[in-house]
Parts: sequence; C-alpha cells; structure tokens
Amino acid sequence: MELRRSAGAPLNLPEPLARRDLLDCMMADDGIGWTSVGMDHRPLPWSEIVAFAAHQGLDEWERGTIRALSVAYLDGRNCTAEPNAPKGREGKLAMAAAIGAALRSR
Repeated sequence: MELRRSAGAPLNLPEPLARRDLLDCMMADDGIGWTSVGMDHRPLPWSEIVAFAAHQGLDEWERGTIRALSVAYLDGRNCTAEPNAPKGREGKLAMAAAIGAALRSR
C-alpha cells in the first residue's frame, strides 16, 4: 500500500464503517476470512470471493470491497516491523478480533 501511495496511485480503499456487514462477513467463524488459506498469505482469490458472494447474495461492488479489504489487511500485516506479528490461522483470528474490537469501540 505504501508503494501505491508513494507512486501516487489511487488506493481505492472502502470506508469500512459504512459497510460493517462486510467486515462481519470476513470476521465471522463461518465467514470468508481475510486471506486465502495456504502456505503463504495472499489476498482472497476472486473465485472464492465470487462463490461466497453468490451464497450471500452480494453484488459486484461488495465483491470488490471484500477484495480491497483483503489486500489492505495483507498490506498492513506485511508492513509491520514487529517480529512477533500474528501468523497462521490463530494469528489471523487474533488480528480479526482486534480489528473488530477497534471498530466496536468507536
């Protein structure tokens, strides 16, 4: 994200509080999550987003927002200098819980 910002490219990030329901879809135990599942962390693949959106009845804008949130999550996760940054499934759940708590406190 920092590279995009320094290059003057648009970040195209959604306003998260405007669509709290999408954050809930990502953070719920049976939700889509923040990243793809695998050995490394990558943004949610479009195929997974489209399948989830079809099940939830989400439109094109909502699919794009989920993808943007996934990319933003990874950008934030990857730019941390903290050596003990959350990793793996448990780390993902802990970070999602912290984001949710921060949103609820506003």
